[in-house]
Amino acid sequence: MEKTALYKVLILHGLVLFTLFFILHFLGLIKTFPENSSLLKWDATWYNSIQQNGYSYSSKIQSNSGFFPLFPVLWKVVGIDALGISLLNAIIGIVSITLLANSFQSENKITLLFLSLPSMFFLYVPYAESLFFLGSALMLIGLKKEKNLWIYIGLLIASTSKATALFLIPAIVFMFLFERSLKDISLPALLKESLLLLLCVMIGMGLVLLIQYYQTGVWFAYFKAQSMHWNRKFAIPVFPLTTWDAARLITLDASAFLVGLLALGACFRNLLNWLARLNIHSNKQDKSYLLSCSFLFLVLCSIVFFNPIDAATKTTSILSINRYMFATPFLMVFMLHHYKHTKLSRQQLIGAVVLIGMVWLVFNAYSGFKIASLFILLTMYLSGFLALLWKEKLSFLWIPLYIFNCAIQLILFQSFMDGEWVG
Repeated sequence: MEKTALYKVLILHGLVLFTLFFILHFLGLIKTFPENSSLLKWDATWYNSIQQNGYSYSSKIQSNSGFFPLFPVLWKVVGIDALGISLLNAIIGIVSITLLANSFQSENKITLLFLSLPSMFFLYVPYAESLFFLGSALMLIGLKKEKNLWIYIGLLIASTSKATALFLIPAIVFMFLFERSLKDISLPALLKESLLLLLCVMIGMGLVLLIQYYQTGVWFAYFKAQSMHWNRKFAIPVFPLTTWDAARLITLDASAFLVGLLALGACFRNLLNWLARLNIHSNKQDKSYLLSCSFLFLVLCSIVFFNPIDAATKTTSILSINRYMFATPFLMVFMLHHYKHTKLSRQQLIGAVVLIGMVWLVFNAYSGFKIASLFILLTMYLSGFLALLWKEKLSFLWIPLYIFNCAIQLILFQSFMDGEWVG
């Protein structure tokens, strides 16, 4: 399997999704097919309003100023309907993942596992995720291959696609600081390299502010809209954490929350390694991995400290964390690094499973039979991924994990088309 050309793997993945779609349709689990009306749901309606009528701003109700412009600009330029732009997004996503997999020498099974993650359907709906994925992938590839032009182009695309590009500012600082030991740092060179990248992000953000001001007459319209009408403002988290439609989605968002904690652990380990080599010469660290760790951790911080309080439970909601974590190239780089460099002993595997079970306490996961069962099943599912880092002879587990992921991805896509919240 690992020697198979990547394009053949992608064709195989498409056939698997196509076949599973009709199997699930036959079983009655999928009833809605992709078309214009079924794809224009949730944020897609806001993007559609921008590409049709431009930006508007209201201080009283939600408005489309709460979204970035590059995707609706692309949509308007190509002049196609919701189904057409979804297909274009899928192509952009596939091209991005292909470039990423080739550049980082991803094994085919890891590429397929990443493609199958449930939240990856956001790359083939009328959302900005594909463009943000493309920009971020170009940046990561540029870092890997030391191609500055790729980095600059990628940062400009990402920073005009989604507001999560703001996380790249502290992530870039973290990357440059921890890439080498203090003894090897040249302050002028460090400032030059980092400031050029930060400038690209700021130029992209500046363009967003100017476009929105030109069309609405309001400075910082995005931030005002998000703060006033989407309740994105700093607050101390209230536990237990929850999410929208928690009965369906709590385990999906909880798994993304866990990824954020793993990224936090990786950042802390990178900090300790940096401190250990403060005054000695050392090899440069992998920039793309350092950036990915910090980006994922910053997503976690944003969701936990800047997300709204759930109206029903009066506790912090981590809604959308699965989309912000999973449908990004940063997760793929994170997965690849640990698949190549992390090998667990039996004791470490058992300890990891126990720790995962303890993490679920922040969701009050053991408060009833139904929710406890869901989290126990999630722990078993995640243990399958951990087993891939334990024994080579268990590598076959990627196949059932892949098939299961694809099925859940399609079911979530069905939920999206039916107007149910996913992320």
